[in-house]
Amino acid sequence: MHVITVSTGKGGDAKTRTVIELAAAFAERGARVGVVDGDSQQHATQGLGIAKTAVDRELSTYAVFARKASDEPTRMREAFVPSSVLGVRVLAAEPRVGGLDRALVEVHGAEMLLREMLAEVADDFDVVLIDLSAHPGTMTANAYIAASHLIVPSQLVDESVDGALETVKRARLVAKRFGHPLEVLAIIPTKVPVVGRTRDSRALETQLRQRFGALVTRPVRATGAPPSAFARGIPVLAHARSSATAQDYLAIAGELAERIGLPVAPVDASFPATV
Repeated sequence: MHVITVSTGKGGDAKTRTVIELAAAFAERGARVGVVDGDSQQHATQGLGIAKTAVDRELSTYAVFARKASDEPTRMREAFVPSSVLGVRVLAAEPRVGGLDRALVEVHGAEMLLREMLAEVADDFDVVLIDLSAHPGTMTANAYIAASHLIVPSQLVDESVDGALETVKRARLVAKRFGHPLEVLAIIPTKVPVVGRTRDSRALETQLRQRFGALVTRPVRATGAPPSAFARGIPVLAHARSSATAQDYLAIAGELAERIGLPVAPVDASFPATV
């Protein structure tokens, strides 16, 4: 099982959109996909068709952490629930996940809990994607230590690129501290205008490529599709498959799947199918 943490240094860089679209695209290729929503805003949960009011508090991200910290059965297999996309299951968030720092402050080895919990479902998934808040904390440390790979989306503006560089640095430091191998899988430029890119945008893309080389993917072009897809609780791949945003994520997902050896299945133009 591959575990991929998607992390950014600031909000608004399409972190959750990247999780949703990659999850759908990986499932399309035949992979069994899990998504862990570690953000109290619950956007990955909602964006994959699970309403805030439908989240079972006893099976949420916070709840499984709390049980693990108390040495109780985690119910991990039960906690991953079906999403709006066939082949994608979600460990749904609710607002209490934002309180994990306080809840786990006295727990020895709190940073290792997610890695241990995901080991319980290693036979159930080919890949698990972890969505995080942009604010570092216990959940972030857990995600870095649980992951085999790191993806960092970034808009091509100064504050986002600075945040991306800091995110990679922080993730590597956390992983090194715990003796955990963590590989940067991709830096994904996001929300790039279809037309009218600025000189600064192109310069920042060049800067990223000079720093990370082939790990920098093609840019994801901005369209109006993501907000309406989110409102429906489905990926852009299902809502507006021919859009530039969807086509860019499909291409990136194919490249990343090949890098980590995810299974390949024939593409069905009607996919992602909803449950």
